[in-house]
Amino acid sequence: MKRPFWYLRRRTVKAEVDEELKIHLEMRSDEPVARGISRAEARREAVRQFGDLEGTREYCRRQDEEKENVMQRALLFQDLMQDLRIGVRSLLRAPVLTLTIIVTVGLGLGATAAIFSAVSAALLHPLPYAEP
Repeated sequence: MKRPFWYLRRRTVKAEVDEELKIHLEMRSDEPVARGISRAEARREAVRQFGDLEGTREYCRRQDEEKENVMQRALLFQDLMQDLRIGVRSLLRAPVLTLTIIVTVGLGLGATAAIFSAVSAALLHPLPYAEP
């Protein structure tokens, strides 16, 4: 198992995006503070320069969540393919068991189809006579 329970872990995308935006705003407000402007004024100016903070936050959240979903699907697909390869390899190592499984499934499907045909003809469809 390469990634145990990785895809079950749920990241908090909202907190990560908020932290990233906070860091960007702090970086934009550090230079004015170094020039002598108050921290509050520098913060307001950084927010004004940044633009639509809520729109950016929502856009980044959607992008991160979409990326997370794509990654999770890719990992699940990889795990499924690995399981299939292991299953096929196991079946190839035991040819008698594989043949037994194939014959059993084939007989089961054949019997089911035969019974369904009989039930369908006798019970589900009307008889091919006008009146008995």
